[in-house]
Amino acid sequence: MADLRKAVRLQVHGLTDHDKRVGENHTNEQIDPNRSHLNFNLVLGDAWENYVTRLNEVYCLNRKDVNTLAMIAVTLPKEVRPEDQEKFFEGVKTHFEDYFGKDNLISAMVHLDEKTPHIHIKAIPVYWNEKYQRHQVSYDQVCSRSFYKSLHSKLEQHLDKVLGYKSGILNDATREGNKSIAELKRGTAQKQLAELESLKAEKTKELESVSIELSELKSMKVVLPAIKDPAQSKSIPLLGEMVSLADHRKVVSDYNGLIKEHSELKSMVELWKRDAKDWESKYDTIKGEFRAFKERDIVRTLERTERALNDLKTENTSLKQRLNDALNKIQNLDMFKVFYDSFIDRLRETREDVREFVITHLIPTWARDHVERDIEESQQNSNQIER
Repeated sequence: MADLRKAVRLQVHGLTDHDKRVGENHTNEQIDPNRSHLNFNLVLGDAWENYVTRLNEVYCLNRKDVNTLAMIAVTLPKEVRPEDQEKFFEGVKTHFEDYFGKDNLISAMVHLDEKTPHIHIKAIPVYWNEKYQRHQVSYDQVCSRSFYKSLHSKLEQHLDKVLGYKSGILNDATREGNKSIAELKRGTAQKQLAELESLKAEKTKELESVSIELSELKSMKVVLPAIKDPAQSKSIPLLGEMVSLADHRKVVSDYNGLIKEHSELKSMVELWKRDAKDWESKYDTIKGEFRAFKERDIVRTLERTERALNDLKTENTSLKQRLNDALNKIQNLDMFKVFYDSFIDRLRETREDVREFVITHLIPTWARDHVERDIEESQQNSNQIER
């Protein structure tokens, strides 16, 4: 499975140190410090230095909340053969190197000191801004929703070719597209809610059935006559009837069985009642978690909207400035045209030898033909006016 996350400038240094196990106190039970020397990076150079160098080469908004790093953790699937582990990690690195660009990939750290081997891809999300003709940082542009959705399927296609067999990237959690941790938890909570609701309905039905059986047993009032010496009588009165000793013994046995069943059913009811309380508690807990997930999603959506609005305001200010600059240039061009037209008219009115001297010695070579054409056109306009 691959997990996609993002980070702002202030978080990057700590994240790169974590990859290198710098300053780790090893409180994480998943990490075995005796195996940390087995970790390796598939990208040359120091991750932090690579990050600073590349960020200085591209355009990035100077704001604390700008996400300047995309992080993808890819876990080694159990389907990958032990002898192909290194080939798998190299394949992951080349896949994201092709997507983000080699210059933007700052680290591809492989961790072999944890319970499950995995690789951490870190890249600066850079794209070519056609409008401004520059390389620019934009997490939302590079790591778009379509990228989320196709992350696992495209990665599996690439790795299947590299390995020559199914890599196992796609599973139940990833087959419908990449999901964030929050989305996976929300999906699990929804599934658990559905299961609990179904189980609650089933247990309620069972309790109702048991309650009916108990009521029927309690309503039965069987009075068995006392028998002092059954051997002295071949027939015995039972419920107003004379029955044989064998039938009497069978009725007594059946009655005792019903009493025992009644006791067992009472015990089962008590157990089911306790289970029902436990399930009710679990149901309320998961329902609360699900509600919290929804509320956090709403907050995140509002935060993303606010950031997008701020970006638009910044871009709008920049566009206004560019528009003012363009208007000033147009005004300057209009003034130059007035001067140029006056210059052409004066050249037309001068003597031919003076005009030739000015064109030959004062006008740049690349502009001479244009000036001569403008003089000729000015002369034609003048002739038409005189007529």
